[in-house]
Amino acid sequence: MKLDGETVKSKRVNAGASVRYEVSKVGYTTQSGTIETKSSDAGKTVDKQIVLVAVSG
Repeated sequence: MKLDGETVKSKRVNAGASVRYEVSKVGYTTQSGTIETKSSDAGKTVDKQIVLVAVSG
């Protein structure tokens, strides 16, 4: 998984920031997007569930 272009599993950011993600795996469609945080998320862990879709062929 890439977060803001770095291959990592998690990333610490300031509350109110956004993080761009990209998940890729052979045989699956690459998923990407942005995880938005709110100021009320300060001191919390924000989880994002990403579903990989198999490439049909």
